[in-house]
Amino acid sequence: MEVNSAEEKFREAMDDDFNTALALSRLFDFTKQANIVVQMEPSPTRRALLRMAKEKIEKIAGVLGLQLESGKEQRSEGFTDQLVGLLVELREELRRSRQWAVADRIRDELSKLSIELEDRPEGTVWRWKGRKNF
Repeated sequence: MEVNSAEEKFREAMDDDFNTALALSRLFDFTKQANIVVQMEPSPTRRALLRMAKEKIEKIAGVLGLQLESGKEQRSEGFTDQLVGLLVELREELRRSRQWAVADRIRDELSKLSIELEDRPEGTVWRWKGRKNF
């Protein structure tokens, strides 16, 4: 995804006799590219790229008087903590009822989202991958 060229392509369209149709088309093309990156495996590079893309989209949209509304990605960290906590509780119930396949699937899917689980005698705890302490 070419973050810097997005603004340049937008500016070229606007410089072409204020061609807003082309400018909006360029904005939507860039947004499509950003949505592809959203689907990629989580990583620090991906997060930085998405942050830069969001800033660029907001800047370009602002030129046209458009304001982006905050979406689901802007929910508080507390919401994420609660949601992961609920999944961990459900997994513990599944393990107690010996439904190993479903419990393992929850663990595996959370792992794909960069969430590690540690099963302890007092219960399961979770953390984001790469953080030192549970």
